[in-house]
Amino acid sequence: EYDEWGKRETFINMLINMMHEAKIGYEIQNDREKNEYFVFPQGAQELDNALVSATLEWLNDYPVSQKTFTIALRQYADGEYIRDVADNFRKSLEEFLKEFFGNSKNLANNIKEVGVYLKEQGGDSEIIKILVGLISCYDTLNNKVAKHNDKVDAKFLEFLMYQTGLFIRMLIVIKSEQKKVE
Repeated sequence: EYDEWGKRETFINMLINMMHEAKIGYEIQNDREKNEYFVFPQGAQELDNALVSATLEWLNDYPVSQKTFTIALRQYADGEYIRDVADNFRKSLEEFLKEFFGNSKNLANNIKEVGVYLKEQGGDSEIIKILVGLISCYDTLNNKVAKHNDKVDAKFLEFLMYQTGLFIRMLIVIKSEQKKVE
């Protein structure tokens, strides 16, 4: 017997398949917090799958960050509140790091924690420098154009979205690989 949710899921899956077959540049994402779906514009399919859709799944264990990341995606899809989109991507990374490290530090103060963690996991010093440097630049940029200003150029939002997903993916993959070793 199909309940209301089963009918909804069947319809959503059919719609997703039809959009994919018709090569329509949109994707349907699930906002679990609100128990509803929203349409999200696709960028590069490989990046969307790896750094947007998968990121939402990985964030199941990090509910505060997942909620903010979803808000940012919805705002991005709506094309409104450009400054808020950028700031919410930054905030989702900040909240992810708090949940990941179990602390209450802001993004800037957790950057050092990322370096320490990567070193503890056997990361090469050059890779650590690059990744810590990228997160630091990401934080500086977001502070400059979004958090303390309203100077975000909408054409760079996709880049910020992918960077947020990349940083989250990096730490989750390293953590999951470490669990396999243990």
